[in-house]
Amino acid sequence: MNERPIDWLVLANKYGIWLEQGRKRLVEWREANRTAGDDEQGCRARWDARDAMRTWCAALKRELDLDVGEGVRARVNFAATGSPLGTNELGEHEARLAALDRLIGQLLSQAGPLTG
Repeated sequence: MNERPIDWLVLANKYGIWLEQGRKRLVEWREANRTAGDDEQGCRARWDARDAMRTWCAALKRELDLDVGEGVRARVNFAATGSPLGTNELGEHEARLAALDRLIGQLLSQAGPLTG
């Protein structure tokens, strides 16, 4: 059976884009929490920002499972915060971003030195 070789650099670049998108979601959520009022519109802004982060997270997990497998994603300790899930969603998201950043570093180390 011929499996195609993994292009670690392509994967690292792909997840670098995901990392930037995740950082953007974090900034949007923090901003909504900081500036939105307690009225219906403010609550909606906070919920929308949180939902965008959750949607990003679910899509990222699917991509990781397809590209590197659920076992690798689990070993990267994706979303571990040390607090019960749901108690600090901003902290959980920051932990996901840190785990993704570590994974990108591992992918780059697999790619080896760049030659040109």
